[in-house]
Amino acid sequence: MTWPLAVLGGGAAGMMAAITAAERGLSVLLIERNPRPGKKVLVSGNGRCNLTNLRAGPDHYYGQNPHFVKSPLARFTVQDTLEFFEELGLEWREEQEGRVFPLTNQAASVLELLEYRLAQLKVNIIPGSRVTGLEPEGGCFRIDLAGGKSHRAMCVIVALGSNAHPQLGTTGDGYELMSRLGHSIVTPYPTLVSMLTPSPAFHRLQGLRLQVEGSAFVGDRLIASRSGEILFTAQGVSGPIVLALSAPLSSRLLDRETLRLRLNLMPGHDEEMIDHCLEKRWSRDPGRTLDFSFVGLVPKKLGLELVALAQADGAAPVGSVSQKIRRTLARLMSGLDVPISGLGSFQQAEVSGGGISTDQVSSRTLGSRLHKGLFVAGEILDVHGDWGGFNLQFAWSTGRIAGLSASEK
Repeated sequence: MTWPLAVLGGGAAGMMAAITAAERGLSVLLIERNPRPGKKVLVSGNGRCNLTNLRAGPDHYYGQNPHFVKSPLARFTVQDTLEFFEELGLEWREEQEGRVFPLTNQAASVLELLEYRLAQLKVNIIPGSRVTGLEPEGGCFRIDLAGGKSHRAMCVIVALGSNAHPQLGTTGDGYELMSRLGHSIVTPYPTLVSMLTPSPAFHRLQGLRLQVEGSAFVGDRLIASRSGEILFTAQGVSGPIVLALSAPLSSRLLDRETLRLRLNLMPGHDEEMIDHCLEKRWSRDPGRTLDFSFVGLVPKKLGLELVALAQADGAAPVGSVSQKIRRTLARLMSGLDVPISGLGSFQQAEVSGGGISTDQVSSRTLGSRLHKGLFVAGEILDVHGDWGGFNLQFAWSTGRIAGLSASEK
């Protein structure tokens, strides 16, 4: 049998593509490596599924051709996405910074509704099957699976994801398949991921969580600023603010640029305000040691590291500490520089940068410029978005457009 359409990959983009094409009357074959489609959807947003972001626009995406996202996002918008899920029966709510979550607060709700729609449309799903080959053959495509089985399809949508989170079955197989077909691959790299720092001072803060204001710098050039929680780890820093800042920074590490994060440890306070705060605290009890003077203001081990970074005597009573040292401490608290030497691994990354070059894919149809009837959708493309629902929106948009284009063909 030759299928009208085969969708390779049952992630967000693949499920959306299959649903879209089936709604338009195509018999669709969906091939998924995992025992069940949507495994990555289940863990997105810490199991809550950050469905989209109300602020999704081209300025929140990165890649060698950032303009590529304009057409998919315009043809299937955030509002279109929300209406699609509302029609499936999903209620949603907006949280901070435009992030959208299901009202149930469970990613399982999103996946169950998508699975219901796939079944309703009689999409044929082959779970637990890894695609090992994709070749044009007699005006169609031959799809080879591990174990020796093969299928034929007139059109194919490749939505196999990246190599981020390989424990979820996304091991970058699609890169090899598309490379064999002549498509160029921009070297993948982890993003929306923790960052590494060479400084032992920050390693000693392992396990500490703080609300901070953070800014990312390349050299002396400000790239982005965010507010949120940071987590210090044995090798560097993580947490929502770090994941958010990693999106615009990750590709720059490949170019060996000098990167750093600057943290305001007292959000809403500048250096002058913090200096005044320290002066007031110290005047109330001038006999306290400098080390102990931070207790009640910041976590104790952070205070100890600040004193060490200021090269001050932590055992000295604050009444004897010079104004110069106090100003140095205020400057550190308002702008603590964390040098960045690298990124966490693909195992830790929420998504991957790099992927199939968008130069060889139509931004309007998601069709390959090298092979008629071949379409590409989702994270496998050289596009990644900011943290906070932007990557799922790109998956919904490109899946929808690829499904539409395949059904029109």
